Amino acid sequence: MKRITVSFLALMFLLSFASFTFPVSSNSNPTVKLLHEIEIKNGGLLIVNDTVIIENDGNEPLNTFKIGLPSGFIENLDHVSVRSSDDQLLDFVEDVDFGVEGIYGFEVNLPRSVDVGETFNFTMTCVFSELIWSESAYAIYIATFPKYPSLQYEATECNSTIILPEEVNVYDSIWRLNGAVAKTNYTQPLPAYMNQSGFISFSDPIHIIACEWAMREIIIDSSAQITFKDTYHLTNLGRSVLPSLTFMLPGDADNIIAYDTFFGEITVTSGTSQINTIATVAFRHPGITPAYLGLTPPGNYTFTISYKLSANAYLDQLDTWNYRFETLFFENFEYTVKDLTVKIVLPEGAEFISYSNSEGKISKTGYQEILIYELKDVTPFDDMDVTVEYTYLIFWSAFRPVLWLGLAIILVGAVVMIKRRGRPPTPPLSVKDVRVIRAFINVNNETTALRSELKSLEKDLERRRIQKKRYKRRRGIILQQLRSLDREFSVLKREIISKEPSLREAIHQIEVAETELETVRLNTNKLRTQYRSGRISKKAYEELLKEYEKRSDRAQTKVDEAIMRLQREL
Repeated sequence: MKRITVSFLALMFLLSFASFTFPVSSNSNPTVKLLHEIEIKNGGLLIVNDTVIIENDGNEPLNTFKIGLPSGFIENLDHVSVRSSDDQLLDFVEDVDFGVEGIYGFEVNLPRSVDVGETFNFTMTCVFSELIWSESAYAIYIATFPKYPSLQYEATECNSTIILPEEVNVYDSIWRLNGAVAKTNYTQPLPAYMNQSGFISFSDPIHIIACEWAMREIIIDSSAQITFKDTYHLTNLGRSVLPSLTFMLPGDADNIIAYDTFFGEITVTSGTSQINTIATVAFRHPGITPAYLGLTPPGNYTFTISYKLSANAYLDQLDTWNYRFETLFFENFEYTVKDLTVKIVLPEGAEFISYSNSEGKISKTGYQEILIYELKDVTPFDDMDVTVEYTYLIFWSAFRPVLWLGLAIILVGAVVMIKRRGRPPTPPLSVKDVRVIRAFINVNNETTALRSELKSLEKDLERRRIQKKRYKRRRGIILQQLRSLDREFSVLKREIISKEPSLREAIHQIEVAETELETVRLNTNKLRTQYRSGRISKKAYEELLKEYEKRSDRAQTKVDEAIMRLQREL
C-alpha cells in the first residue's frame, strides 16, 4: 500500500511538471461570430453585409483576416468595401488563395494588431447586380445570393437576415422556421469553407432597372450659375410598367426641365421636402406617338433631367482668382451604372489647377477646359466625392460680348461691300446630311459585329474553348464598346430626325429592333444563370435558347431592312 502511494505521488509530480513546462492550447484559431444580412433594393441591387466579430483567443496576434464567397457570384459583383465598427475604411486584397476550389477570397488588413484576448469587428459590404429576375410563368421574382460567407475555419454562429422592400409578399426561400418560409436563419456552428447559394421568391411591387450608361455634365458659367445635365439610359427588367422616376435634387434647384432623345421635352413635376427639391419625371412610350404610357418591360428609355444651382452656394473663392468646387460624381440611383461619364465644364478662360481622382482627363476646346471622368460599374456605395480647383480671371466674362461686337462690325462691313460689288450667287442648300447618315450606318454595323463576337464568345465558354478569365476580360471590353456606340447611336439618331423627318420611320424601326435585341441579350444571360445554378433543366434551357436566337434573328433582319433604306438615301 505504501509503495502504491509513493508511486502515485511520483506520477502526479511528473504530470504537474510536464504541464508546467509544455502548455498546450486547445484552439489556435480565434472565435468568430457572423451577422449575414441580405438586402434587396427597389431598383435591382442586392447588397450583402457580413459583420465579422472576432475574439482572439488563439495563440498569436491577428493582422489580417480572410473571408470569401462562392466564386459563381463574382461576375455579378460590382462593389466591395470593408469598414471597421468605428466606420474606418479598411484595405483588402482580392482573389486570394482560400485553399479550396470554388471560393473567391478576400484578405482584410486590420488597422491594428489584434492581440490575444482582444476583440475586433468589421463589416464587408458586397453589392451585386443582375441577381434578381422575373419568372413570368409564376408572376414572381427570384433572387439568388451567397447563403453564407466562407471562412477557413468554423464560426461559432451565424445570424442571417433577408431585408425586402415594403409591401412585398414572400412566397419561398432557402430557409425554414418551424416549417414555415423564413427570412431569418440561425446556424450554430457554421462549418468552414461554405460554398452554397441561397434564394428567395417574392411578388410586386418592385421595379428592376438596368442602366447601361449615364452621363452627368456640370457647366460652370461666369454668371454665378451652375447647370447640371444628367442623362440616363434605362431598361425596365421588371414585370410591370415603370410610369415615372423620382429624383431628390438640391433644395435650391431651379429651372428644372426634362427631355428624351425622341420627342424632346417631357413632363416633370416638382415639389419640396425639408432639404431637397423632389422632381418626378414621367416616361413616354418609346413609339411613334409621344403618349405618356410609361416604360413597358423590357423596353429601354433615354432621357435627360436638367436644373440650375447658384454658384455662390457651391463655389469657394480661395483668393482673388482661384476657386474650389465640390460635388458628387452621380446621385439619385439604386442600381449599377455600367458606364458613367462625368464632365465638368469651366467658363471660357478658366484653367484647372488640381482635381481629385487620378482617372480624370482634361480636354480643351478653344478657350474652354473640360474635365472628363469615365467610370465603370458605379454603385451608390462608391466614393462619389469630387473636388476641383481652378483659376479664373474675371475679365474673361467680357470676352464674348467684345467678340460678338467685333463680329457685328465685320458683318456690317461685309454687307456694305456686297451691296457695292453685287451679291454673290447663293450656294445650293443640302437637303440631307450625308455625313450624319453614313456615320449612323457605320455605328450600326460596328454594333452588329460586336454583338456577333459576343455570341461567339458565349458559345466558346460553354464549349470550354476559352478560359473564364480571358472570357470575362474580352466580354468586358466588348460591352464597354457597345455602351460607347449606344451613346453615339442616340446622338446621331436625334440629329438625323431633326435634319430629315422623312427618315423617322426607318429610325424608329431600328430603335424597336435594337430594343428587342437588347432584351434578348439580357434574357439569354438570365437563362444561362438559371441553367448554371440548376434552376432549369438542360432540355428547357436548349429550347428557350433556340427561341431567343429566332427572336434575335428576326430583330436583326428588321435592322438590316431599315439600314438598306438609309443607304438608298445616300
